[in-house]
Amino acid sequence: MNRFSIYLIILSIALTSNPLISSGISNDIPQKNIDEARIIAAEKGKVLFVYFYASWCKPCQWMDQVTFKNIDVQKSLENNFIRVQVNIDDIEGYELKKMYDIKYLPTMIMFNSGGQMIDRIEETLTPAKMNALLNKHNTLQNKSIIQHDFNKAPGAEHLLTFESESMRNTAEEYSKHFQQKQVNKVYRVQVGVFSRYHSAEMFVKSLSEITDAPVTVVNEYQNDDPTFKVRVGQFDSYEAAEAFKIALFTDFKLEGSVI
Repeated sequence: MNRFSIYLIILSIALTSNPLISSGISNDIPQKNIDEARIIAAEKGKVLFVYFYASWCKPCQWMDQVTFKNIDVQKSLENNFIRVQVNIDDIEGYELKKMYDIKYLPTMIMFNSGGQMIDRIEETLTPAKMNALLNKHNTLQNKSIIQHDFNKAPGAEHLLTFESESMRNTAEEYSKHFQQKQVNKVYRVQVGVFSRYHSAEMFVKSLSEITDAPVTVVNEYQNDDPTFKVRVGQFDSYEAAEAFKIALFTDFKLEGSVI
């Protein structure tokens, strides 16, 4: 067992016995609404740093006490990033956990100022690794000032507008990805593919107005470009998913593909 592992065990015992430790992230990193943070990142031309944690997560507690207390890490985050912490045990945090398909803690997701996901890290980072990660993404290319109209919240009547922004309608080369078949035990209906996370997120909000079915945003890369695939429902059989797809089209003229 190396020295780092021994130190982690000792620190975990200390944290468990300390009633003052209630979150898995440093108080130096503020908690914001992700929508608000994305607007700020766009306006200020900064990278968005989103940290998923839980109070019971021992690696998160270790990062809280070690990584996020590192002076260089603190300075880099303060000067160059818009920071958000998400407690997956909160109501909003749990919904974000499902949306981003968080399976491991800690998880860090980074978006450029345009709202595109540029990295996803699912591991405990030492101060050195964290500094290397922050330096890697602190580039002018990721920090352009973007002007968006975030004030128009779409209703169900705007679904087709968002659908027309889907990459399968704006770029023919992406249509094959929209229709792509995957082997899964759970079937979902894919209803949109977007090149920008903000467009996918607004589309998800529109969907929540017409269905209570679970909605998932899956991030994938095609030729090094991020894509955000919006999928609705969770079915045990292809037939059930196909029936739901037909209902979406019949009731809302919303096209989809069973995945």
